[in-house]
Amino acid sequence: MIIAGYARKSIITDSGDSIENQKKTISEYVSRMHPAADLIFYSDEGFTGSNTDRPAFRALMADVTSGKINILVCYRLDRISRSVSDFSETFELLKKHSVEFVSVREQLDTTTPIGRAMMYICSVFAQMERETIAERVRDSSLSLAKSGKWAGGRPPTGYVRERRSDSSGKSFTVLVPDPDATSFVLGLFHGVLAGKSLTGIETSYRSTGKLSPAGKYISTTTIYQIITNPIYTACSPEVWDYYHRLGCELGVPRDQFDGSSGAIAYNRTTGSRQKKHQNNNISKWIITKGLHEPIIAPDLFLAVQKRLGINHICKTRQYDVGLLRGLLRCSCGRLMSAKRKTCYDTKNQTVLWNYICSGRAHKGSAHDCKVKQVNLQMIDQMVLDALSNISMDPSSIKNYTRKVSEPNKDLSALRKQQLSNKKKIQNLVARLEDTSESPAAKYIISSIEDLDRKGRELQKLISEVESRKQSQLKQESHDQWLSSYISNEMKFFDDLSFEEKQNFFRNVISSCVWDGSALSINMI
Repeated sequence: MIIAGYARKSIITDSGDSIENQKKTISEYVSRMHPAADLIFYSDEGFTGSNTDRPAFRALMADVTSGKINILVCYRLDRISRSVSDFSETFELLKKHSVEFVSVREQLDTTTPIGRAMMYICSVFAQMERETIAERVRDSSLSLAKSGKWAGGRPPTGYVRERRSDSSGKSFTVLVPDPDATSFVLGLFHGVLAGKSLTGIETSYRSTGKLSPAGKYISTTTIYQIITNPIYTACSPEVWDYYHRLGCELGVPRDQFDGSSGAIAYNRTTGSRQKKHQNNNISKWIITKGLHEPIIAPDLFLAVQKRLGINHICKTRQYDVGLLRGLLRCSCGRLMSAKRKTCYDTKNQTVLWNYICSGRAHKGSAHDCKVKQVNLQMIDQMVLDALSNISMDPSSIKNYTRKVSEPNKDLSALRKQQLSNKKKIQNLVARLEDTSESPAAKYIISSIEDLDRKGRELQKLISEVESRKQSQLKQESHDQWLSSYISNEMKFFDDLSFEEKQNFFRNVISSCVWDGSALSINMI
């Protein structure tokens, strides 16, 4: 019998219901209820329970589908999912493959109707808890927005943090303009208003060696974030009207936007320490009156927004080319961007697309990277060929996924040695009882100690071999799931939109590196 133990923790920690504590509880249950069973653990640390998109959980479900698992044991029901619909789908999959489910904390027995009913009730409460937490976070954001205080973190370019105290003596953080950096921010706004593109500003600053206040070259992404951030402008009625038209939530009434201080936006991004921050749609922003002094006049700020034509927070793409944009890296470590080139001859013009190292794109041949630009269609096709090969020959997935070294010892042979070693110790212990007063006793004791030391070494070897075999099984299960997913998606690849094709690439490829002559593809 094979029992799968699943553990999940949203935040990496050693306290409370940590991964190790969950494993300990599961191990104690299995040793008590199923002492002869083999226990395999699947762990996801730093992953939310709001969905089931977790690597170890996917591997677990693949093993369930393949019939490798007999019982699934978890510490608590919400470790599987905090979503009723997700949990219901998981439970139906378990039933379909005759896999029993046990939640140690809730003591749920799925073999009885009342046990199944209680399990669904618990999952409802788990989802309610998640939604309650989300609502509390939202309420906290609104409360903070009304206060206008700085929420924390690194201050935006042009500001520094300053601690102050209110009338009750409670301290809080306020942003204060940095005299040495405000001119840099003003230069960006005036540059855009003068008609310069973001790429043009970046290239101009790099060619002249002009650095940001942080002492680094500024990128187009950072420029965009600065010139679209309302924190730099005053909270005037016109600014209130602008964000109201865009569908933002306003933290204070319009009459409080009197221009006496700077505006401030909350909920601009989502993310965490474990998850990359992403920009929210501008309609989800909360705009309010801050406590800081503005740097940019409202008319300049609004003129720049009008020039950018911002109707939503995300920048739009002009050309649907480059499936590996944002994924392909140069061997020097930098991302490779898509570059358009128009070639003219006497009769017609040809548009060519290349991938180019972002370092060379900004500084040209003066950059330290020596990898030249490469034809975009050729690189995209190389990846497509690899995915097509996997869909036709699933075993080829091993060429692109993590390689796990096979155990170099025979587990059954090691266990036989361990059993033989134990029997020798037992025999010597029996002899020792008969000759405890004999001079030979010290030699027997020495032999027992040698055998005990050998037994510990054997146990260590057995644990290492078992760990390698478990890692190998997990990787094989993951490869099987991934190759199946790729095969299914490739059947309809030509019917997908460009955005869907890009998302598919990101779902299956963890890294893609071009060194000037060869392409290295690594699957998730």
